[in-house]
Amino acid sequence: MGDGRHHLGHRRAETKWDTQGELVGEDEAGRRVALPVEKFTVGVRAEGVEETAVLDLAALGGTLVSAVGDVGGFVHTDLGRAEPMIDTGWSTGTSVDFAQFDPAVIVGTGNVQGNEKGHVGVSTDRGKTWRNAARVEGVPGGGHGGTVAVSADGSRFFWTPGDSEVTPVYSTDLGETWIPVEGLPAGAKIRSDRVRASVLYAFSGGTFYRSTDGGATFTDTGATGLPTAGVDDFRAVPGHKNHVWLAGRGDTEKDIAGGMWRSKDGGVTWKQITVFDTAESVGFGKAAKKSGYPAIYTSAERGGKAAIFRSTDGGDRWTRINDDDHQWAWSGSAITGDPWIYGRVYLTTNGRGIIYGDIAD
Repeated sequence: MGDGRHHLGHRRAETKWDTQGELVGEDEAGRRVALPVEKFTVGVRAEGVEETAVLDLAALGGTLVSAVGDVGGFVHTDLGRAEPMIDTGWSTGTSVDFAQFDPAVIVGTGNVQGNEKGHVGVSTDRGKTWRNAARVEGVPGGGHGGTVAVSADGSRFFWTPGDSEVTPVYSTDLGETWIPVEGLPAGAKIRSDRVRASVLYAFSGGTFYRSTDGGATFTDTGATGLPTAGVDDFRAVPGHKNHVWLAGRGDTEKDIAGGMWRSKDGGVTWKQITVFDTAESVGFGKAAKKSGYPAIYTSAERGGKAAIFRSTDGGDRWTRINDDDHQWAWSGSAITGDPWIYGRVYLTTNGRGIIYGDIAD
């Protein structure tokens, strides 16, 4: 029994792992002894590992911008490494957008702590540096990040505060001052036409709106048949004026069906893409052919099965691009293709970070 072996007791040396000779145990006679431990260093070797919910994405081409829960957001210029967080003071990033004609201009928003900073962050150098825009009167601090948009030429920013009675506002001076938008209710989500800087769109409660004066005023397009709740995303198509796509998961408690719709006349009339039962996000990437329609990506449900799909012909035919072994749980906040690389797609997850994939050789 007295063979000199030692066993470790719970002693004061537990916090001194990197100090030689300080680890204390007991021998079998109950005597305290110093264990011969060589000095070592404790560290985390993983890089960029975080249990995060990603809420929005913007693919500029060569740069991916993310809005991320709990950690604000990132500007990703190298998908193989962890990047510094966006320096705006966001506790949670909620929305990002960029100017189609000038991708150096980026706008984002997020929840902030207290009242010391505005919710909206602005970059004019592809995300290298950021500054906070002015606060908007009536919007309390903390929370309320909401959604943002920027006109195609980068001349106007739009912000819809989240969970607030304050109606959307716009700025013509990079967020130094804000002006109330006319014609939209509080909470309306705004998107810019990707071809005409003077045209913007908005959606709220089943009503689709359009502006032709740079977002100063919006009017109801008179569209019918869109879901009144459960719409998570709508986007305008790069290179195609008046083309807008809308994705909705619906609301089962209110018996509101979801699905996907497309408009080619600026939101006046809509055609439902009937292959999908519900759709949670829609985005666009480089076309398969030089003169083709941008690749369309969606996280949607078809035949009762949730999956990721791509269309290369304007939405007539769809191909599933993941499989049952690669589902990543919920992935409905945002999806986008890469404008420079055909077949590359980025999608958000709720707890698995950002997933991206390329077409297999």
